[in-house]
Amino acid sequence: MKILYLTEWYPHRYDAMYGLFVRRHAAAAVAAGDEVCVIYMHRLTAENLKQSADAGHRCPQYEIQKLTTDGVSEYYSYYRHGYFSALRQVWKEVKHTWGKPDLCQINVVSKDAILPFFLLVVQRIPYMVIEHWSGYLPENNAYMQSDILHRWFTRLVVRHARRLLVVSKELEHGMTKCGVRNKHTYIINNVVDDVFFAQPTPAHSSPQHTTQFVHISCFDEQAKNVRGILNAVRRLADRHTDFHITMVGTGKDIGLCRQYATDLHLGGDIVSWTGELPPATVARELAQADAFVLFSNYETAGVVLSESMAVGTPVITTPVGIASEIIDNQTGIIVPIGDEQQLALSMEEIILGKRSFSRKHIRTQALPFTEKAVGETLHKFAQEG
Repeated sequence: MKILYLTEWYPHRYDAMYGLFVRRHAAAAVAAGDEVCVIYMHRLTAENLKQSADAGHRCPQYEIQKLTTDGVSEYYSYYRHGYFSALRQVWKEVKHTWGKPDLCQINVVSKDAILPFFLLVVQRIPYMVIEHWSGYLPENNAYMQSDILHRWFTRLVVRHARRLLVVSKELEHGMTKCGVRNKHTYIINNVVDDVFFAQPTPAHSSPQHTTQFVHISCFDEQAKNVRGILNAVRRLADRHTDFHITMVGTGKDIGLCRQYATDLHLGGDIVSWTGELPPATVARELAQADAFVLFSNYETAGVVLSESMAVGTPVITTPVGIASEIIDNQTGIIVPIGDEQQLALSMEEIILGKRSFSRKHIRTQALPFTEKAVGETLHKFAQEG
């Protein structure tokens, strides 16, 4: 089946990690036997233009770039102004070189849903929606704060979709509360990269080793509450010296978080910062840790939870995203949102060896997140009328 993806988020020349989960869905669908083409529209910012100029790259008003990644045909439209003109050009190119789709897939409802909705009305080509956006969650509330036209169009698009796929039950509940509904709604897992499943689980040399924790995120403080983790670490550091936490990733609030650690007198012997790492290195960091720590205020899914489980590492997390669906007392510990004292106590249980987990069992619980499993599910939904 030929499936055309229209996506609000997708890895591009200015950010290789942006919407990586959408690319993984597309690759999983291809591996399952579908033919997938992606259209990604990217309006050039002033920063993008400066980056291109510094690299000696000229940016015309409209530019179409064609790539193939893991069997997925990718059409990038980089434009300065005129979204609809740019969309018209790239759609013309797709029709000419790739052909007409049997099905469209909208990844995050936005103005990119206009083309699939048009194709449904004019050519009777159906579409599905896969939603990832945290704006429907009450803790974020961006959907309800958006303008009335956006809310109306979102409800219209979702209502007329062949089906709505969401990445967690929590997101489904948030959308329902916002009045964004489709009677054919299902859960679709995000894909965990194979490098996590391939990562061997190291055995610690002795019970007396320094306990290793790891946190991985995009360092958006509103969602991730990294300062809450640092407060819990400060509590622990007043009682223990035999632990360390590695902070992996980057983001808009990384400077704020690092300064906060300094203000708490948490030096490199307790907290280290790696910046952004490639997936294979992230997998090693997770595998070498005694526990992964996530203290988010909200998540739509939390793919790093399933990545941690794929390497067999137990999780300490708040009940956000998929946590309540996949974490139990055999795979990790769930603490209340914002409860720094309980987070510190749960981390202390790991340090003192009061909680133990079977890494082999944890890894088996992550199997629904393999590319094969997710691809087969996507293929099934695409085939069903």
